[in-house]
Amino acid sequence: MQDKPENNRRRTIVNVSALYIVSLWPFLNFMDHNWGVMTGRILGYGHTVFAVCFLLAALLGGIFYKIGFARWCFVFCVLVPTVFLYGVLFSRLDPLLQAYAGYEYNGSERYNVNHAVDAVYGFLFLLAGLGAFRLSRVKDSHQLALVLALALAVLPASGIAGKLLHQGDNDNVQVAFATDKDFVKKPNVYLIAMDGYPRGDVIKDVFDYDNDVFLNQLEGYGFHVLKKAQANYPNTHLSMASTLQAAYLDRNSNPLFSAKWHAIVTGENASVRYFKDQGYAFALMESGIYALTKCVGLEDMCLSSPQFSLSEHEYALLRQTPWAFLKRLLPIKVYLTETGANLGKLRTHLSAKKPVQPFFLFAHTVPPHAPYAYNRDCSVKAQFDHGYAEALSGQGPAFFQGYLDNIICANKQGLEFAEYVTKNDPEAIVVLFSDHGSHFTMDWQSSTWNDRNIRERFSTLVAIRAPEACQQHLYDGMSNVNIMRFVFACLTDTAPDYLEDKSYYSSYVPDTPYYGEIITLEELKEEAASTVPDIVE
Repeated sequence: MQDKPENNRRRTIVNVSALYIVSLWPFLNFMDHNWGVMTGRILGYGHTVFAVCFLLAALLGGIFYKIGFARWCFVFCVLVPTVFLYGVLFSRLDPLLQAYAGYEYNGSERYNVNHAVDAVYGFLFLLAGLGAFRLSRVKDSHQLALVLALALAVLPASGIAGKLLHQGDNDNVQVAFATDKDFVKKPNVYLIAMDGYPRGDVIKDVFDYDNDVFLNQLEGYGFHVLKKAQANYPNTHLSMASTLQAAYLDRNSNPLFSAKWHAIVTGENASVRYFKDQGYAFALMESGIYALTKCVGLEDMCLSSPQFSLSEHEYALLRQTPWAFLKRLLPIKVYLTETGANLGKLRTHLSAKKPVQPFFLFAHTVPPHAPYAYNRDCSVKAQFDHGYAEALSGQGPAFFQGYLDNIICANKQGLEFAEYVTKNDPEAIVVLFSDHGSHFTMDWQSSTWNDRNIRERFSTLVAIRAPEACQQHLYDGMSNVNIMRFVFACLTDTAPDYLEDKSYYSSYVPDTPYYGEIITLEELKEEAASTVPDIVE
């Protein structure tokens, strides 16, 4: 006995609605945990998944007309969550396989899928597909699909709703320094972040590499290199936000990467506001890899790479799917990333088209940070991958060598940029700084960081080229929070109103001590053990 046409229509509408909700579920879940980050692009991916599944269901329904479009929609309602649960399965099985089956990962292969996980996932995926196909025959299966969809969506949807209701509660941009004085002169100002570049003494200690040649040459171009410079935070978004705000962050605020920190770093900050009040244009060079510094329209000029690349957040989504397994099956290596912004690309941008003058330029360059794309001569490595998650914890030889190679490449590009700006913009104030140091003696999983771990992570490069009259206000132990205070004092011809140099700890790695918290280094040291982790070379 065949169903009435109105029942078929109802079943089709319900199954399509369920498929729509299920297709958006993984992306809603991402948005709930990364509120405000690339929202439009992430939602676009969800609608793309829905469109692909809808078209496949229509195609299969046309080919296998006895099964029908509605039943194929039900099958996809089950398969879509199964695809995005791959990362959860891998994270649960991988440690067990390492412990009991003898599997080990080294270097860049740490996250490669082994055959055991492939087999388990393949079996579960097949089981889910066959089960969904059989259930689709049940008369009220469309109701089951809707219940499944709503059950998946209720948690992220409620989380997003709560954030929408309280989004006005976020702190407004606070100006923590005097902005009532006009600039005496208006040179261009370059604030260039070299992500993860360690201080010279740390490079010698950790990498056994003498960086004095580079630093001495930099001084030859008029830069003052601070010998004991330090970061205020061990992670990029907090460090850059406090640098641009020229203030310490509220310890009660959520330190995890969110739209709040993204907005501050990309232009909604006290420094950019002061510059604009003084008639400056704001130029932003995005990293090309990391979402934190992606241009969003707050800038007057965006310096970006024309190449397509995925951010670390999109890679996090991709790692929830069997992408790694599929990539292994392909006859060629596929990398969905570019090399990222660097000082060479910045020089190319400025040579082609300078921002309206005077300008304040904030650039987020990637080397020496992952993905370790360069050889020492700055030629691009034959094979490199994004490696974001691996690089956070990777301490093997491949990571160690890649980091050092990219330090040396950054040195080469740094000297070329110093020569360029000396010739083409000799009156400019130029700041080369790093947001934090390297990570080879410390462990995010441990709450017992000792002095050596802290020194490696918090010791940074700070080199400033400014008028000689201003350089008397520089001191070797200056931290990042005082960089812009120095710059504005130089521009207004006044003494800097420096803050006390302090550093705070916060982990952005899930399931680690102090994840989502901000504590002082003194509090961290209270739990520190006496054992120093070995450096893997």
